[in-house]
Amino acid sequence: MLGPAAIRRLSMRGVAVRTRPAQPFACPASLRRSSSAGPHSPPTPVLARISNAVREWPLTVAMASMAAKAAVVDVAVQCFVERREVVDRRRTATFAIFGCLWMGGAQYFIYSRWMEAIVIPSSAAATAAAKVCFDQLVYVPALFLPVFFVVNQTMRGDPHPLQAARAQYERELWLTLKTTWPPSFAMQYVGFRFVPPHLRIPYVAACSLVSTTLLSVLRGYFSRGPREPEPEPEEPNPKAASTRLASRTTRTLGEWLDEKQGGK
Repeated sequence: MLGPAAIRRLSMRGVAVRTRPAQPFACPASLRRSSSAGPHSPPTPVLARISNAVREWPLTVAMASMAAKAAVVDVAVQCFVERREVVDRRRTATFAIFGCLWMGGAQYFIYSRWMEAIVIPSSAAATAAAKVCFDQLVYVPALFLPVFFVVNQTMRGDPHPLQAARAQYERELWLTLKTTWPPSFAMQYVGFRFVPPHLRIPYVAACSLVSTTLLSVLRGYFSRGPREPEPEPEEPNPKAASTRLASRTTRTLGEWLDEKQGGK
Protein backbone atom coordinates (compact mmCIF):
# COMPACT_ATOMS: atom_id res chain seq x y z
CA MET A 1 0.00 0.00 0.00
CA LEU A 2 1.48 3.38 -1.05
CA GLY A 3 2.00 6.03 1.52
CA PRO A 4 1.17 9.71 1.11
CA ALA A 5 4.76 10.70 0.14
CA ALA A 6 5.02 8.07 -2.63
CA ILE A 7 1.66 9.11 -4.02
CA ARG A 8 2.86 12.76 -4.23
CA ARG A 9 6.08 11.77 -6.06
CA LEU A 10 4.22 9.65 -8.57
CA SER A 11 1.68 12.36 -9.19
CA MET A 12 4.50 14.88 -9.84
CA ARG A 13 5.92 12.55 -12.55
CA GLY A 14 2.49 12.37 -14.25
CA VAL A 15 1.56 8.88 -13.08
CA ALA A 16 -2.12 8.50 -12.30
CA VAL A 17 -2.67 6.82 -9.00
CA ARG A 18 -6.08 5.46 -8.09
CA THR A 19 -6.87 5.53 -4.40
CA ARG A 20 -9.84 4.21 -2.45
CA PRO A 21 -11.75 6.53 -0.17
CA ALA A 22 -11.17 5.93 3.49
CA GLN A 23 -13.78 3.63 5.01
CA PRO A 24 -15.16 4.55 8.40
CA PHE A 25 -14.50 2.16 11.24
CA ALA A 26 -17.39 -0.30 11.52
CA CYS A 27 -18.21 -1.27 15.07
CA PRO A 28 -19.03 -4.99 15.41
CA ALA A 29 -22.64 -5.89 16.15
CA SER A 30 -21.69 -7.43 19.50
CA LEU A 31 -19.99 -4.20 20.58
CA ARG A 32 -22.99 -2.17 19.44
CA ARG A 33 -25.33 -4.36 21.50
CA SER A 34 -23.13 -4.17 24.55
CA SER A 35 -22.76 -0.42 24.25
CA SER A 36 -26.49 0.11 23.81
CA ALA A 37 -27.20 -2.04 26.89
CA GLY A 38 -24.67 -0.21 29.00
CA PRO A 39 -25.16 1.01 32.56
CA HIS A 40 -26.60 4.31 31.36
CA SER A 41 -29.34 2.77 29.16
CA PRO A 42 -32.89 2.88 30.59
CA PRO A 43 -34.14 -0.45 32.04
CA THR A 44 -37.14 -2.30 30.64
CA PRO A 45 -40.35 -0.87 32.17
CA VAL A 46 -42.05 -3.00 34.77
CA LEU A 47 -45.37 -2.92 32.91
CA ALA A 48 -43.65 -4.16 29.76
CA ARG A 49 -42.17 -7.10 31.69
CA ILE A 50 -45.57 -7.95 33.15
CA SER A 51 -47.16 -7.71 29.73
CA ASN A 52 -44.55 -10.03 28.22
CA ALA A 53 -45.03 -12.56 31.02
CA VAL A 54 -48.81 -12.52 30.60
CA ARG A 55 -48.43 -12.89 26.83
CA GLU A 56 -46.54 -16.15 27.37
CA TRP A 57 -49.14 -17.64 29.78
CA PRO A 58 -52.41 -15.75 29.09
CA LEU A 59 -54.87 -18.51 30.04
CA THR A 60 -53.07 -19.47 33.27
CA VAL A 61 -52.82 -15.87 34.43
CA ALA A 62 -56.47 -15.25 33.58
CA MET A 63 -57.72 -18.24 35.58
CA ALA A 64 -55.47 -17.55 38.59
CA SER A 65 -56.28 -13.85 38.76
CA MET A 66 -60.03 -14.39 38.51
CA ALA A 67 -60.08 -17.15 41.14
CA ALA A 68 -58.08 -15.09 43.62
CA LYS A 69 -60.15 -11.99 43.03
CA ALA A 70 -63.48 -13.77 43.48
CA ALA A 71 -62.44 -15.50 46.71
CA VAL A 72 -60.88 -12.40 48.29
CA VAL A 73 -63.88 -10.22 47.50
CA ASP A 74 -66.41 -12.69 48.90
CA VAL A 75 -64.45 -13.15 52.14
CA ALA A 76 -64.15 -9.38 52.51
CA VAL A 77 -67.89 -8.94 51.99
CA GLN A 78 -68.74 -11.60 54.56
CA CYS A 79 -66.36 -10.15 57.15
CA PHE A 80 -66.81 -6.39 56.72
CA VAL A 81 -70.19 -5.90 55.04
CA GLU A 82 -72.35 -8.70 56.39
CA ARG A 83 -70.47 -8.85 59.73
CA ARG A 84 -70.49 -12.64 59.88
CA GLU A 85 -68.71 -14.31 62.76
CA VAL A 86 -68.04 -17.47 60.70
CA VAL A 87 -67.12 -17.30 57.00
CA ASP A 88 -69.36 -19.31 54.69
CA ARG A 89 -66.65 -21.43 53.08
CA ARG A 90 -69.03 -23.09 50.66
CA ARG A 91 -70.07 -19.73 49.27
CA THR A 92 -66.44 -18.61 48.97
CA ALA A 93 -65.53 -21.86 47.22
CA THR A 94 -68.40 -21.28 44.81
CA PHE A 95 -67.01 -17.90 43.88
CA ALA A 96 -63.44 -19.21 43.57
CA ILE A 97 -64.37 -22.16 41.34
CA PHE A 98 -66.66 -20.04 39.22
CA GLY A 99 -63.98 -17.35 38.91
CA CYS A 100 -61.30 -19.84 37.89
CA LEU A 101 -63.22 -21.95 35.38
CA TRP A 102 -65.68 -19.52 33.88
CA MET A 103 -64.62 -15.92 34.56
CA GLY A 104 -60.96 -16.74 33.92
CA GLY A 105 -61.01 -19.71 31.54
CA ALA A 106 -64.13 -19.37 29.41
CA GLN A 107 -64.16 -15.58 29.39
CA TYR A 108 -60.58 -15.50 28.12
CA PHE A 109 -61.76 -17.03 24.86
CA ILE A 110 -64.94 -14.93 24.83
CA TYR A 111 -63.33 -11.54 25.54
CA SER A 112 -59.86 -11.98 24.08
CA ARG A 113 -60.61 -14.18 21.07
CA TRP A 114 -64.22 -14.35 19.91
CA MET A 115 -65.24 -10.74 20.58
CA GLU A 116 -62.32 -9.57 18.45
CA ALA A 117 -64.47 -10.56 15.47
CA ILE A 118 -66.85 -7.67 16.27
CA VAL A 119 -65.32 -4.86 14.24
CA ILE A 120 -66.89 -1.68 12.91
CA PRO A 121 -64.60 -0.30 10.16
CA SER A 122 -63.00 3.13 10.62
CA SER A 123 -64.36 3.57 14.16
CA ALA A 124 -62.54 2.14 17.16
CA ALA A 125 -64.92 3.85 19.59
CA ALA A 126 -67.98 2.36 17.90
CA THR A 127 -66.33 -1.07 17.87
CA ALA A 128 -65.70 -0.88 21.62
CA ALA A 129 -69.27 0.31 22.24
CA ALA A 130 -70.68 -2.57 20.18
CA LYS A 131 -68.62 -5.08 22.16
CA VAL A 132 -69.81 -3.60 25.46
CA CYS A 133 -73.46 -3.75 24.38
CA PHE A 134 -73.08 -7.36 23.29
CA ASP A 135 -71.36 -8.19 26.57
CA GLN A 136 -73.82 -6.54 28.95
CA LEU A 137 -77.09 -6.98 27.05
CA VAL A 138 -76.60 -10.45 25.53
CA TYR A 139 -73.76 -12.39 27.11
CA VAL A 140 -74.28 -11.50 30.80
CA PRO A 141 -78.06 -12.09 31.07
CA ALA A 142 -78.21 -14.98 28.60
CA LEU A 143 -75.10 -16.97 29.54
CA PHE A 144 -73.05 -15.57 32.44
CA LEU A 145 -75.76 -15.33 35.10
CA PRO A 146 -77.46 -18.68 34.26
CA VAL A 147 -74.13 -20.49 34.54
CA PHE A 148 -73.37 -18.72 37.82
CA PHE A 149 -76.75 -19.61 39.31
CA VAL A 150 -76.40 -23.28 38.31
CA VAL A 151 -72.93 -23.45 39.88
CA ASN A 152 -74.21 -21.74 43.01
CA GLN A 153 -77.14 -24.13 43.47
CA THR A 154 -74.91 -27.14 42.79
CA MET A 155 -72.39 -26.04 45.43
CA ARG A 156 -75.21 -25.48 47.92
CA GLY A 157 -76.19 -29.14 47.54
CA ASP A 158 -79.63 -28.60 46.04
CA PRO A 159 -81.07 -31.91 44.76
CA HIS A 160 -82.53 -30.15 41.70
CA PRO A 161 -79.97 -27.47 40.79
CA LEU A 162 -81.44 -26.64 37.38
CA GLN A 163 -84.92 -25.95 38.72
CA ALA A 164 -83.51 -24.00 41.66
CA ALA A 165 -81.25 -22.01 39.35
CA ARG A 166 -84.18 -21.16 37.11
CA ALA A 167 -86.21 -19.90 40.05
CA GLN A 168 -83.22 -17.89 41.27
CA TYR A 169 -82.72 -16.46 37.78
CA GLU A 170 -86.32 -15.29 37.57
CA ARG A 171 -86.21 -13.85 41.08
CA GLU A 172 -82.83 -12.07 41.02
CA LEU A 173 -82.11 -11.20 37.36
CA TRP A 174 -83.37 -7.64 37.18
CA LEU A 175 -81.95 -6.49 40.52
CA THR A 176 -78.56 -8.03 39.69
CA LEU A 177 -78.39 -6.36 36.26
CA LYS A 178 -79.60 -3.03 37.60
CA THR A 179 -76.94 -3.06 40.32
CA THR A 180 -73.97 -4.17 38.21
CA TRP A 181 -74.65 -2.31 34.95
CA PRO A 182 -73.31 1.18 35.87
CA PRO A 183 -69.73 0.10 36.76
CA SER A 184 -69.64 -2.70 34.18
CA PHE A 185 -70.49 -0.53 31.17
CA ALA A 186 -67.71 1.97 31.93
CA MET A 187 -65.16 -0.70 32.86
CA GLN A 188 -65.78 -2.83 29.78
CA TYR A 189 -65.66 0.13 27.40
CA VAL A 190 -62.18 1.06 28.62
CA GLY A 191 -61.11 -2.59 28.38
CA PHE A 192 -62.33 -3.12 24.81
CA ARG A 193 -61.11 0.31 23.68
CA PHE A 194 -57.60 0.57 25.16
CA VAL A 195 -56.46 -2.75 26.72
CA PRO A 196 -54.71 -5.33 24.47
CA PRO A 197 -56.41 -8.74 24.27
CA HIS A 198 -53.85 -10.70 26.29
CA LEU A 199 -54.21 -8.25 29.22
CA ARG A 200 -57.99 -7.99 29.07
CA ILE A 201 -58.86 -10.67 31.64
CA PRO A 202 -56.32 -9.44 34.26
CA TYR A 203 -57.69 -5.94 33.67
CA VAL A 204 -61.23 -7.21 34.22
CA ALA A 205 -60.07 -9.04 37.37
CA ALA A 206 -58.60 -5.81 38.75
CA CYS A 207 -61.51 -3.56 37.82
CA SER A 208 -64.41 -5.92 38.45
CA LEU A 209 -63.81 -5.83 42.19
CA VAL A 210 -66.77 -3.45 42.32
CA SER A 211 -69.14 -5.65 40.31
CA THR A 212 -68.08 -8.81 42.13
CA THR A 213 -68.55 -7.08 45.48
CA LEU A 214 -72.06 -6.06 44.45
CA LEU A 215 -72.82 -9.58 43.24
CA SER A 216 -71.57 -11.07 46.50
CA VAL A 217 -73.62 -8.60 48.53
CA LEU A 218 -76.69 -9.55 46.53
CA ARG A 219 -76.01 -13.26 47.09
CA GLY A 220 -75.79 -12.63 50.83
CA TYR A 221 -78.97 -10.56 50.73
CA PHE A 222 -80.96 -13.20 48.87
CA SER A 223 -79.53 -16.09 50.88
CA ARG A 224 -80.76 -14.55 54.14
CA GLY A 225 -84.32 -14.41 52.85
CA PRO A 226 -86.96 -11.89 53.85
CA ARG A 227 -86.66 -10.49 57.35
CA GLU A 228 -89.45 -11.23 59.77
CA PRO A 229 -91.27 -8.14 60.95
CA GLU A 230 -90.43 -7.11 64.44
CA PRO A 231 -93.31 -7.33 66.96
CA GLU A 232 -94.95 -4.00 67.57
CA PRO A 233 -94.73 -2.69 71.13
CA GLU A 234 -97.91 -3.09 73.13
CA GLU A 235 -99.90 0.06 73.59
CA PRO A 236 -100.32 1.05 77.21
CA ASN A 237 -103.72 0.19 78.63
CA PRO A 238 -104.76 2.97 80.98
CA LYS A 239 -107.47 0.81 82.62
CA ALA A 240 -105.00 -1.97 83.42
CA ALA A 241 -102.51 0.54 84.75
CA SER A 242 -105.09 2.13 87.01
CA THR A 243 -106.17 -1.33 88.24
CA ARG A 244 -102.57 -2.25 89.12
CA LEU A 245 -102.11 1.10 90.86
CA ALA A 246 -105.36 0.68 92.76
CA SER A 247 -104.48 -2.84 93.91
CA ARG A 248 -101.03 -1.70 94.97
CA THR A 249 -102.56 1.27 96.87
CA THR A 250 -105.23 -0.89 98.48
CA ARG A 251 -102.69 -3.44 99.58
CA THR A 252 -100.52 -0.75 101.06
CA LEU A 253 -103.43 0.80 102.96
CA GLY A 254 -104.51 -2.63 104.24
CA GLU A 255 -101.06 -3.36 105.53
CA TRP A 256 -100.99 0.05 107.17
CA LEU A 257 -104.34 -0.60 108.91
CA ASP A 258 -103.18 -4.00 110.11
CA GLU A 259 -100.13 -2.44 111.61
CA LYS A 260 -102.27 0.17 113.36
CA GLN A 261 -104.65 -2.42 114.79
CA GLY A 262 -101.82 -4.65 115.89
CA GLY A 263 -100.22 -1.74 117.65
CA LYS A 264 -103.36 -1.11 119.63
